[in-house]
Amino acid sequence: MPHARLLSLLLSLLTTPVLAIDATSPGKDWQEANRTDHFVIFTQDDPTTGTRKLTTYMDIPAPPEVVFKVVTDFANYTQFMPYIKECKVLDQQSADSLTCYQLISPPLVSERDYIIQVNLTRGPFNKGIWKSEWTAKPKAQPERSGIVRIKLNTGSWTLSPNKQGTRVTYFLHTSPGGSIPAFVANKSNTVAIPDLFKAIKQRSAWQEAQ
Repeated sequence: MPHARLLSLLLSLLTTPVLAIDATSPGKDWQEANRTDHFVIFTQDDPTTGTRKLTTYMDIPAPPEVVFKVVTDFANYTQFMPYIKECKVLDQQSADSLTCYQLISPPLVSERDYIIQVNLTRGPFNKGIWKSEWTAKPKAQPERSGIVRIKLNTGSWTLSPNKQGTRVTYFLHTSPGGSIPAFVANKSNTVAIPDLFKAIKQRSAWQEAQ
């Protein structure tokens, strides 16, 4: 039964011995910002825009195709993605190309939204590696009153098979927009990103049980 299968998977996440993740810096000028037994976060400052890039690694005990279903399940983002208040596909150009709108309600700051152009790469045709890549498309829809429009948002999910199941590589280059104190923006290293990966891991267990 699906519920029994889900319970078994969740219990395995709690009882399986944790192996420290093996991940090194993605390149020059990247600094390690946070490391636990579950994930590693690296950041790189972009002097051109005054913003920060972020790369995070995590292993998930589920196949890449299962994790791919989770990170591309835009219709249900509000059910499991932290801080997502609204998510909808504005335009579906093809099975692997779409324009998506998302409204987020992060802690300590006002609501923000962004529009992204998403392109998908499916593992069977890419040596087993699955990808979801996006860039900002801020003018695809008029700005909403009282909501800060994020205009810089480039990122990707890269899902590669490994012994644990899937090596998840999350990349993000964004500017939160508006006026945000540095200490609040830096919370992403210790709060927002861990919350995101916890949600992806739990949802992947749920998806695998279906």
